Amino acid sequence: MDRLDLDYFNNKDEDIEILKLIKDYENLKYTRKKDDKNKENQIIIDGFLYEFEEKYFFDKKISMKIPKDFDEMQNSMKRLKYPSDLRPDIIQTDKNSEIDISFKMMNEDVRENEIYDLTTASKDMLKNLNPGNIFLSEGVKNINSKNIGFLEFKSTAMDGFLYNIMFFSSLERKILMGKICCPYEKLGTWKYLGFEMMESFKIHC
Repeated sequence: MDRLDLDYFNNKDEDIEILKLIKDYENLKYTRKKDDKNKENQIIIDGFLYEFEEKYFFDKKISMKIPKDFDEMQNSMKRLKYPSDLRPDIIQTDKNSEIDISFKMMNEDVRENEIYDLTTASKDMLKNLNPGNIFLSEGVKNINSKNIGFLEFKSTAMDGFLYNIMFFSSLERKILMGKICCPYEKLGTWKYLGFEMMESFKIHC
């Protein structure tokens, strides 16, 4: 079930920040083009057009709709942004390498009925790694007949703050982690788009 993490509502500054996020999100104006069959994958947000297409990864075992103009991140940028031991297997990014969509397969076993426990454990781990992470929502959704756990949170970066949607699934009984990440000041747009993309996630095996 989706919910705001009330554990973080003890700090007045964080209260104000989270409530502002909610207000900004509710005020976001978007339009999905439904009148033209050829434009069913286009969304207009605050006057800017985003066009999506379904992309396949891991030998077509999974797919997700992501912005059409996103490409695999250059290796030099991967080395700069992601430490080698934490680097995702796949990193799709925009032309400025600001908005990242990534996937990582892990060796740990997980069954679909364990996704909730995995999501909770991942949140605890992220809290321990960085107590400054602010969690905005969490839960498990049934997406295309699969249980998908997710965490929505604000994290720190070298040059500011990041907005993250991290999600988990079981792929061939192994953990698959997906992540949508952008500069925190862009969350007004990418909160909506991020959850739209996650809702399009499919497992084909």
